[in-house]
Amino acid sequence: SDAAIVNWVNDTFSAIMPDQEDIDRGAVSYTPSIASRHTPGGIVPQVHAFVGEARALETSRMVQLIQEAKGSVAVLVRARSHLSHLVPALRKHKIPFQAIELDALQDRAIIQQLLALTFALLHLADRVSWLAVLRAPWCGLTLSDLTKLAGQHHKTPIWDLLHDPALSLSADAQLRLNRCLPVLERALDQRGRVLVRRLVEETWLRLGGPACVDSDSELADAAAFFDLLESIEEAGDLSDFQFLRDQVQELFAQPDSKTDGRLQIMTIHKAKGLEFDNVILPGLDQSPRRDDDDLLVWLEMEGRLLLAPKGATGAEDDPIYKYLTHLERDKTAQEGARLLYVAATRARERLHLLGCASWNEAKQEITAAKHTFLHLLWPKVQHAFATAPRIEAAATESQTRERPIRRLPAGWTIPAPPPALEWTREAVPTEATPTVTYEWVGETLRHTGTVVHAYLGRIASDGLSSWTEERVSKSLPAMEAMLKSLGVPPLELATARSSVEKAVRQTLQSKMGRWILSAHQSAASEYAITGLVDGKPHSRVMDRTFIDDRGVRWIVDIKTSTHEGGDLQTFLDHEQSRYREQLEFYARLFAHTEERPVRLALYFPLLDTWREWPAPAVERRQASLFD
Repeated sequence: SDAAIVNWVNDTFSAIMPDQEDIDRGAVSYTPSIASRHTPGGIVPQVHAFVGEARALETSRMVQLIQEAKGSVAVLVRARSHLSHLVPALRKHKIPFQAIELDALQDRAIIQQLLALTFALLHLADRVSWLAVLRAPWCGLTLSDLTKLAGQHHKTPIWDLLHDPALSLSADAQLRLNRCLPVLERALDQRGRVLVRRLVEETWLRLGGPACVDSDSELADAAAFFDLLESIEEAGDLSDFQFLRDQVQELFAQPDSKTDGRLQIMTIHKAKGLEFDNVILPGLDQSPRRDDDDLLVWLEMEGRLLLAPKGATGAEDDPIYKYLTHLERDKTAQEGARLLYVAATRARERLHLLGCASWNEAKQEITAAKHTFLHLLWPKVQHAFATAPRIEAAATESQTRERPIRRLPAGWTIPAPPPALEWTREAVPTEATPTVTYEWVGETLRHTGTVVHAYLGRIASDGLSSWTEERVSKSLPAMEAMLKSLGVPPLELATARSSVEKAVRQTLQSKMGRWILSAHQSAASEYAITGLVDGKPHSRVMDRTFIDDRGVRWIVDIKTSTHEGGDLQTFLDHEQSRYREQLEFYARLFAHTEERPVRLALYFPLLDTWREWPAPAVERRQASLFD
């Protein structure tokens, strides 16, 4: 850092830090630093003072400082919540920035709209979500129409009210509902039949959601939400809405890789060890979230332990508990001082401090809130606030006035898709794909195999530990819905579902099955591969492939065939003969991408058995894993 900054830090923190160290209180005394850079005309840290309800002015000043700064700029904050005003302002002024896990998506309008749409489609009685769906830009009912719809009916589901013959809404609302209700009705009919992501995403597209966004970044936010839905849904359903809300809180905008990195926004903790030409510390008056009281507090000393529980509700806390809690708060305060030191020492040339002090009407004085950086710096910066203009809170209107809303035009329709791309593909001679005949397999058995493959692939993707017997039981309705959507006749539905359930449960209980679905190296289900065989391109999709701990490539075909009576070994010989050419062709495709031994296998989950053999390229036969 420049000498002007180092001298200011020495002068300021020698007064903030304690004179003596105290390990119990977390107190560490300050050691002055020596500047190694002496820039002629170095500028001391600048305090930008505001008094009263001046957060908007502080934000405007911060944007101005960023625009005027030369070199790298870092905006450092104590907590993510302290950025709620800055990020929208930067976007408004089209100032590019990079922020890692700071720009939260949960408060963005598009995420709130998608959450409401998700909850509404999955829970008809969620009145708040349904009203939010009708208020969202794709529908855009006015508050007046929403009041007519639900104002006198506080317990009736909104969906039922929308179909009330006595409902009388404005002509504009009727026109909007005539477009949106068929889309929502179609979505409700699809519940349980399709995955949650597909249900919500398709409904959003049909309602015109993409036409309501202003930028590509909002489309990226929506895509992140849909990816989250896909990752947490269980067999076409969400069992815990609160879990979805919690996961949404962990969604952050991805850093803009196209920016030059000149402006960085981060927490002070993330900035440790970094330096920037300009450092801006906004919101000095904002305090961190206070932790709840601990149920048990303790202090470790040499050979001794002092501890105390929190008192019962309504009872006074034990004196020891009060003492230990006081020590813990002292430690937190000392840590806050050290955190402020870290922030101040990230600056090489310019350091800007911004904050809004409070006006105490009773005492007619300007004050700094306790437990804040501004309170720590108050003796040093108080003079700057004495001359700062005082901003009063804006007066609120006595009557609520409906604000204009952004919404699609009442007669909006989904635009027609662009014309199909016309192109001529150069014919490439390929060898006819060797096919395996399935004439002996009925349609229901084929659909059963499709669902078994889907669930075994899902288990491999999620991890074996996440699929308990209870989760399998909860997935039975979704299995049946999937079979029904594939066209399994009602009279055969129960038998087909039973076969799927048996295959899944036996695989999870089988040593062979669990080994096949384990997280091996390069493991993949429904793996698509394209390669040249005899100089001609071929594409195939294999059920399961991976590399074991011996470096052997396994290609496993999962078969839902059953066998009753007769010799099991004869049946396996027949199946191996039937599918040998197919699996050995898979092995030939891999031969062009890697050099390693390859083994082939047929796994029969309904029989809990398998048949394995080496690919022709393997000269030395390996011992079977499951003899």
